[in-house]
Amino acid sequence: MDPLWVQHLMEAFKIDDLELAQICFESSLADVDDVVVGGENGSPYSIGDFGFYAEEQFEAQYKHILSTAKQWCLRNKHYLSGSEWEVLEHKLSLLAHHGEASFYDTCRGDSFACLAVRFNAFQVAKYVLSLGLDPLLQNERQQDLFLITKVQYGVLTLRLKDVQVMKKEAVRTVLMPTVIANIINQVDDVLKCDVYYTLLDVYYYTAPDVYYTF
Repeated sequence: MDPLWVQHLMEAFKIDDLELAQICFESSLADVDDVVVGGENGSPYSIGDFGFYAEEQFEAQYKHILSTAKQWCLRNKHYLSGSEWEVLEHKLSLLAHHGEASFYDTCRGDSFACLAVRFNAFQVAKYVLSLGLDPLLQNERQQDLFLITKVQYGVLTLRLKDVQVMKKEAVRTVLMPTVIANIINQVDDVLKCDVYYTLLDVYYYTAPDVYYTF
């Protein structure tokens, strides 16, 4: 467990597994104050000697190589049809996605609690705070844990709105059982994040002199 403690912690993020997270931080190598480093020029980010990618890295690379391809075509007077561009864009996308993304977005300086929140693992984030992590620690974008939580909760609200639209459409039409099950799973996934409020409780307990308004 010790050499792979961060890898297992990432698995705990995926399902907000508090028990697994507790086991991970019992490792002799665990350091709750570790932060994300790396990520320059498409290289992987890392935290606690565990490397990972974020989807936003691949998106930036895809936009760059697509722009370069378009400039080359114009400069050399190569004109492609719509279907040919679709094939090219698909191949460039595969080229840009040179690894598996663990997160959609992250930033150098993110703590374990920040990563947990980005994964909607609020129970794990609450536990990490209880270990003494400073919630006011800022990443390179000047974001602390509370701001990341606020942004993430806004994303969850939009997701729930989209799911409600899907549910209304389901009432008016006949859907496959697998589609209905997918809608139910999405609702459950969003609603489990009500523990966001328990995270705020811990935050105010940790930093009682700091107040934010929505």
